[in-house]
Amino acid sequence: FESQKTNQRLTMKKLLLLFVFIVAKQLIFSQCLNGIYTIGGASPSFTSITQAINTLTVNGVCGPVTFNIRPGTYIERISMPVVAGTTSVNTITFQSETADSSSTTLQVVGTSTLNYVVKLDGTDFVSFKRLSFKNTNISHACLFYLINGVSNFSLSNSVLESPTYTTIFPSAI
Repeated sequence: FESQKTNQRLTMKKLLLLFVFIVAKQLIFSQCLNGIYTIGGASPSFTSITQAINTLTVNGVCGPVTFNIRPGTYIERISMPVVAGTTSVNTITFQSETADSSSTTLQVVGTSTLNYVVKLDGTDFVSFKRLSFKNTNISHACLFYLINGVSNFSLSNSVLESPTYTTIFPSAI
């Protein structure tokens, strides 16, 4: 019976040590974002816009962040929650790497429940520049859906393409 208790203590110590290691690894290797990153194309910082947003969500920002999106059509539905660290100085910008809005397109086919291309959920200090946004569904064709107090959102020099949309959603473009 005594050896069983010893084995249980060793197992608990091993589990505790493993937990401490995982937490320490997360703290050491999860650094907040700051600077310029690329999305898509050859040797990118991030292979997709979704991957970049997932990293932002987990790590937050500690300085201004710019994502230069390389030319192409990205079939991705973007959903961005609150990002830790954003301020009027520590902003997040998504922009076409070529500064040509026709070279980089974010496109989806809307559905009745996922009718947007970009959803910002309480996200602050986010800008989209020189990009094209396209939703091809005639019945569910929202481009931007802003909820839960989004502030300091900017959209500039971009192309918005969507069939006529007759259903009204609050804070939807």
